[in-house]
Amino acid sequence: MTYDALRADGTVRDHGHTPEETAQRLREMEQVARRHLADAGATGLSSDAKHNLACAAGRVAAEMVMVAEGYRAGRKMGKDAAVFAFLGSAAEGKWSDEAAYFDKRRERRNVSEYEQAGTISPSEADTVLRESGRLLEDVLAWLGEAQPSPGGNADA
Repeated sequence: MTYDALRADGTVRDHGHTPEETAQRLREMEQVARRHLADAGATGLSSDAKHNLACAAGRVAAEMVMVAEGYRAGRKMGKDAAVFAFLGSAAEGKWSDEAAYFDKRRERRNVSEYEQAGTISPSEADTVLRESGRLLEDVLAWLGEAQPSPGGNADA
C-alpha cells in the first residue's frame, strides 16, 4: 500500500514537524528503544516482561521509520497496528516481513499484558529481543543512508 493510500484510509496522517523537530524526535526515540532493549536484557525478568519490553523496542524502531517519513498514526486503528502497517509499506516493502512478525508479537503481547500471565516462553522472549535489536540497527542504518525527507516518499 502506498503512503498516499495509508493516509487516505486514515492509517496515518502527516505529523507536521519541522526537519529539526523530526531529527530531535528520532534521537529521543532511539534512546527509548535502547532503554527498552537494555531493560529487556536484565536478569530476573519473567519471559512475559522480557518479551513485552522487547516488543516495545521493536515498535519504537518501527515508529522511527514513520516519523522519519513525515507521518504519525491516524485514527483508523490502534497506534501499534498503524505503525506496523506503515512499516510494511516503507522503503519499498523492505520491512514487510518484520512488520508481519512484530504485528503478531503485538497480538501475543496483548494477551500476556492484559489477559493471561505466563503465555510467553523463554525462547520467544529471547527471539523477540534479538529481532527488536536487529530492527533498530537496521532502521538506524537506513536513516543514515536514506536521509528520508518527511513526506518525500509518498508513493513508496
